[in-house]
Formats: sequence, C-alpha cells, structure tokens
Amino acid sequence: MTTQPFEFGDAIGHFFKTMGRRPGGTLWVALWNSILISVVFGAVIWMVAPAYLSVLDTAMTGEEPDASEVWAIMGPFLFVFPLAFFGSIIAALVAQGAWLRLLVRDEIAAGIPLRFGGDELRLLVVNLLYMVLGIAFYIAFVVLVIVMGIAFAGSDGGLAAGATAALIGGTFVLLALVIAVFLGVRLSAAPALTVYDRKIRFFESWGATSRIFWWLLLTYLVMAVIIFAAQSILGTMIQVIFLGAFFPMFMEMSQVSDAGAMEPQVWIDMLRDQLSDPATLGIFAVGIVLSVFLQTFCEALWHSVGAYTAIRHRTPPAEAPAASPVVTTPPAPEGPAPE
Repeated sequence: MTTQPFEFGDAIGHFFKTMGRRPGGTLWVALWNSILISVVFGAVIWMVAPAYLSVLDTAMTGEEPDASEVWAIMGPFLFVFPLAFFGSIIAALVAQGAWLRLLVRDEIAAGIPLRFGGDELRLLVVNLLYMVLGIAFYIAFVVLVIVMGIAFAGSDGGLAAGATAALIGGTFVLLALVIAVFLGVRLSAAPALTVYDRKIRFFESWGATSRIFWWLLLTYLVMAVIIFAAQSILGTMIQVIFLGAFFPMFMEMSQVSDAGAMEPQVWIDMLRDQLSDPATLGIFAVGIVLSVFLQTFCEALWHSVGAYTAIRHRTPPAEAPAASPVVTTPPAPEGPAPE
C-alpha cells in the first residue's frame, strides 16, 4: 500500500499539533494520568512507610532484632511489593491507552478519560510481546558470551588471547546494542497501530517503519533531547521546591550541629516533625504533582512518534485532482458564408 511521505517536522510536532487542536482535552488527559500515577505511588509509599520507620528505629537502637520483629517488618513489604507491581502495570497501561486514543484516533473518553478495556488489554499483549522479545534477545546474548568464554578458556591463554577476547567481547556488546536499537525502532509503531486498528498489531510495525528507519531514529533522538532538556530545566525548578520544603529543617539541623547535639535520635525526631508539618506536606505535594505532570507529558511526547508513524502508514497519500478536460473550439471557416 502506498503511504504518505515521512515528514520530519510533523513527526516531531505531532503531540504539539494535537495539543493545539484540542488543548483542553490534552490537559484533561494529562491531569488524570498525573492523578492516577500520584495515587498509585502515594498508596505504595503510605503502605511501606511504617515498615521503613520500623527499620530505622531498629537500626538506631543498635540491638539485633529477633525473628518476630523481622517478620513484623517484612510483612508489609511482602504484601505491598506484588500489589505495587501489578498496580503499576495497570496504571501504565491505562495511561498509555488514554494518550494513544488521543494521539492516534483523536478520541477522549467521556468524563474521566481513564479506562481499562479492550485497548488496554490489547496493549498489555503488545507490551508482553516486547518483554518476551527482550528476554529472548538477552538470553541469546548471554549464551553467546558463555560460548565465547568457554572457547577462549580452552586456549593456551596469554596476553594475545586476553586482548582478542576483550576485543571480540566489546564488538559483540556494540553489535547487540545496534540490533536492540534497530528492533526497537522497527517495532516502535506496534502500540499505536494496535490502538488505531483496535486489533493486536505487533509485527505489522515492521511494514509501517519500512524505508523510514533512519528518519525515525533521528526523530527519536531529537525527541530524547527535547525530553532531557525539559526534565533538566523543569526538574531543577521542582528540586528547588523540594529544597524549600525542607529548608527550615536544614537550618535547625545546622543549629543543633553547632550546639554539639549529634545523636541520631535527634535527627530522626526532627525529620518526623518536619514531615508532619502541614506546610511542608503541602509544598512536598505540589513538587510531587509537578514532577508527575512533567513525566506524563514526556511519556506523551515519546508516544507521539509512534502515533504519527501509525497514522502515516494507515493514511493513503492525497490523490491529485483530476485535470479538467480541455474543450477546443474548431476555427471558423474562411470565405463567404453559405447562402
């Protein structure tokens, strides 16, 4: 099937064009994705915080805990970690589905735009295929390294053999990195195609990225630079907010240190008092929300490249308008008109 030509500017600016076309909807999706991620990670921190404080208290006493204390501390971790693992996967799929519906189909679910339905289940399968492919690639690389190690172990050794092994090993690592990048770019459109077609599309991404690999690689590199710059600039501002939340505690710690009171329990009590202060919690919450909001937009920027690739692959090029027929009028005959 003939597709549209790849436009580098459109690939970079697909998210910004979508936001310009539907600014309210884009901010609405970003807001709810931020709320979702904040709630998930906030719940995890809230559930494991008592266990961390128990570990800290036990460490400050300097006494070895008995088996009952260890199990009391480990209990929340054993319960929370599997819950956090599956909860994070569901949250990531819901966020990915909401963004791709907007970026690919120009759709925003009514009300709260977060769903866990057919799109998210199909995206789960696609992401599992990514994982299986990555694991298979990693196993193949490890087996190859082991075979190489056994082969060189059977040699007579020496400086030349060691240098050769290092050179070949470095070459294989570089080759593996190149193959991983190549596969990642060629299969990058699979989630967007899956949402576009409402069917599981994984290897179809190979056709969608055919003959545009270098353009896509350049697009992802530029997008990575944009994301890095945004995180560096805005991330520094957010860190200043966090610093402002704990600045009073740092000043008090400095005064206590000058006074010579350096007991660990003093530091723990100061930290607890600071974390229980409503003003500190409010500033801390603002910093976390801004951090999550920034991360949400960065994920949307990254998804937008695959979304553009899928739309380009599924949209045929505009046909040129048919030329109007040229009507020619025969010339009038010369001479006198017939009577």
